[in-house]
Amino acid sequence: MAEDIRQAMSRPSILRMTEPLSTREGKLTLLALLMMLYVMALLASISVHELLGHGLFAALLGGDVYAFYLSPGSGFVSFWLPPAMTAAQVALVYMAGILVQLLIGTIVLFLVIPRIKNFMLGLFALMFCIGMTVHSSLYLFMGYIYDYGDTRYAASILRVQPDAFMVAGMIITGFFIIALSVVALRFLGRFMDLENDRNRTGALAIIWLPALLLSGAISFILSLMLPHSEMAYPLINSAILMLFVATALFLVPIFTEPVKGIEHRISFRSVLSVVICFMVILAGWAGIFGMSQESARGVLLHDPPLQVENFYSDYSLGNANLHAYSNGTLKIDIVLRNMMDSPSPLDEKIYRTFDRRPDWDRYIARSRGMLVTMFGLERSVGENLTFSTALGTARAPGIEDEFGRICTTYISLAGTRQIHMTPGELIPHPEISLVSGDYKVGFIDPWNNQGGYLDGVTVSWDPGMVPLEIIAWNRANPSIPYSLGSPEENRVGWSNVNIEESPANYRVVLNRSDD
Repeated sequence: MAEDIRQAMSRPSILRMTEPLSTREGKLTLLALLMMLYVMALLASISVHELLGHGLFAALLGGDVYAFYLSPGSGFVSFWLPPAMTAAQVALVYMAGILVQLLIGTIVLFLVIPRIKNFMLGLFALMFCIGMTVHSSLYLFMGYIYDYGDTRYAASILRVQPDAFMVAGMIITGFFIIALSVVALRFLGRFMDLENDRNRTGALAIIWLPALLLSGAISFILSLMLPHSEMAYPLINSAILMLFVATALFLVPIFTEPVKGIEHRISFRSVLSVVICFMVILAGWAGIFGMSQESARGVLLHDPPLQVENFYSDYSLGNANLHAYSNGTLKIDIVLRNMMDSPSPLDEKIYRTFDRRPDWDRYIARSRGMLVTMFGLERSVGENLTFSTALGTARAPGIEDEFGRICTTYISLAGTRQIHMTPGELIPHPEISLVSGDYKVGFIDPWNNQGGYLDGVTVSWDPGMVPLEIIAWNRANPSIPYSLGSPEENRVGWSNVNIEESPANYRVVLNRSDD
């Protein structure tokens, strides 16, 4: 089988390995191999950036690294940093990816490549250095334009202007493109004829074509399909890369010494090795990590710390279940559940690790804040409330999640938000109760002023208590009927589906039957 493949590739075709590199066929073969090597080198470069950069420094400075995703185009490391870290330490974690790439890339470019004798290994090292030095220094500049860029985060944390980062990024990008071009020509000069400027320019163009085609031109084309707000990053990135490479193609061949090495022919074994490695890496990328961040399966190293639970939430289900006791005590269950819209498989795995281990401190704090708003409590009163916690069902129309976080507390009805009728008031109004009773349970939706609403609200009471008034309203609708339970069941409730039809205010007036 291998012999058949070798013979087929030796026939007149694009990949004619019997031809030396200086021929048209040899250059096309070289370009095809460089395309594959470039993709593999990008994955290696991204791995260094994310794991040896962000991941390693986060762990060394006391953080917790719990997941990562890698691809030839992008990647990320999920980590938690303790609050005790200084701003400089946090900024270092965010900049570590670029710094480690530049350090390793510089060593490989100036110390390793000049000593490499194997042609294919040298080509991979050149592609690796493009990712490690050129793309990282370009990201140093572009990372401020990109909304989630490392430079933007670091500058924001340090509270400094990004000008220094951006200027440094431009200068370093230009330096490494020129330096890499010089090193590339010196390396290729050992394997092909580079005696004249035209040959040197052609050889250098082949070295840069994978980056220009895969990271430049394709990004430029894709940017035209993006919304205007997202076009800047790929457009500027592509333009700067093309500008610097064009400058290198013009200047470097002129100032590089002519060399004529022994004409090299790429062996079938070398081509087969690159193709196999390329296919294995593509299969691993697609199978282990997923083709994009939106479909990322990634790698979950261990259960993340509780402190990051809130980051895996696009919105919250919220229920308020109240029960009035005949002795004037009101039991309140605040039920919360973080939810995600279309999470990636990796985010879903992380999200599910919190199902049975909530960050109770955060949920108690949220519940406390909600009650202060609901009942108009003094902040000091809210701070003195004590809570018990449990898992239970969080409900919304069409949704029942068994991992709702229930925070329960008790308050006296005398301490609830009461609105009394002024003497002589004759005109009924939802804001003013014309009904007097032993207990008035009146409260507001704590999320209404934020443009949200509680998904479910229930009010129940002890047997023997009689409801005199059950009313809920918002600005547009003075009377929104309950949709759950009935007075005969000693329970009423509202299942809310949108802000327009959800009550902003609730009131239930109760009498003890022994009166």
